Amino acid sequence: MTNTISGGAFQFSDYSLQMLNRRKLSQQDLTDFGHILNKASSTTKAPKNFLKSLSQAELAVVQKAHSLANTININQLSTEGAANLLTQPDPDFRVDLNNDGLVEIGEAKTFSFPPPNAPNHVKEAWKEATAVLNEMDKATLELRMHSSVYGIQINGISSKTPLPANVQWSDGGLQNLIATLYSQLEFSVSMEGWTEGNKQFEGVINAFAAHLHTPSFSSIANNKPIPATTSEATNPPEPEQPTTERSREVMQLLLDARLGIDREKLERLEEEIQRITNDPDMPDELKHQLIQSLQEQKEAILEQARKLTSWA
Repeated sequence: MTNTISGGAFQFSDYSLQMLNRRKLSQQDLTDFGHILNKASSTTKAPKNFLKSLSQAELAVVQKAHSLANTININQLSTEGAANLLTQPDPDFRVDLNNDGLVEIGEAKTFSFPPPNAPNHVKEAWKEATAVLNEMDKATLELRMHSSVYGIQINGISSKTPLPANVQWSDGGLQNLIATLYSQLEFSVSMEGWTEGNKQFEGVINAFAAHLHTPSFSSIANNKPIPATTSEATNPPEPEQPTTERSREVMQLLLDARLGIDREKLERLEEEIQRITNDPDMPDELKHQLIQSLQEQKEAILEQARKLTSWA
């Protein structure tokens, strides 16, 4: 869809228009924002210097377009944060200049998977793999994928050092990522069983690997080290005897204690995620923020357990 403006036309993506309409930009706001983006694309000024050339009214439009809570303070912006203010609110147009997987938009930080520095064939494979998911399920899985590549942010410090983009998204880097995802799925199933989330995660990994169209990925998928298949989880064996079930509970408690896992907290976090997901009255953006925070807490617990397991 084209937004006609003075001096030419600006092409917003469908996703951008969806977000801009959700943020209640008027037709005049859209015209003004498109005009600002047109000027930004044709200037030789650095992003921060270009922002300084805008009027307060224009900065207010930029703030509204990116749904920023606070007035834009140009002096507090990084180069990346300034650059992303001068793009559409569509992840495909953003930049990640320091390759940390976090995208600065003004002073705010967010993420998307695949990140801006991933090649187009990886982005297309992910779109195909998640095409049937709703917005919240997709956002939850994107967070899980992001943490697999970049680690968990704890007190502003990542648990992993990001690889250079040309290494992370090479065939070898992608093969390692797919293998890591299956390993994480195996661990999650051993901790939680075949929950709906784990079944969904398996399906997305399989589809993601298949859509990358590389034989080596199919080989990994065909030999994935998962303790039980989804079909076995869907059609479970006969119930175990009470003594066996009790033994399993005891062993699980011992394992949790050894790994420092607070299973009750994990269950509370999962219950809260489900409650928020199913709340029909909560705005989608608020849902996304709350679920992201809860999922990060859950992933941090499992990440610590994975580390202890690898050191054992």
